[in-house]
Amino acid sequence: MQTVTFDQLPDLVSTLINKVDQLQETIKSHTAPAEDEWFGMDQLIEYLPSSLTKSTIYRRVAQKDIPYHKGEGSKNLHFLKSEIDAWLKGDEPKHQDNKSIIPR
Repeated sequence: MQTVTFDQLPDLVSTLINKVDQLQETIKSHTAPAEDEWFGMDQLIEYLPSSLTKSTIYRRVAQKDIPYHKGEGSKNLHFLKSEIDAWLKGDEPKHQDNKSIIPR
């Protein structure tokens, strides 16, 4: 172990802080999800690898089998890409009532 003098301490602390900042930025860049995307029904149909029909999607929504969002007072369904991806992989739990803020 190297002996540190009192005079060296400020420079060493500064170096340590810089390294911690760099490490935090590296962690953020590797763990931060890309900006999510909202799909309407037509975009969802285009995105899905299998060719599901609108009626099949509506039925699966009614069965709460596919993650979806519906704004209060709105009849339109919206789907979040990250949730659809997780659902396709089998990682997404059954739908829970999502009262999210849906972009217009």
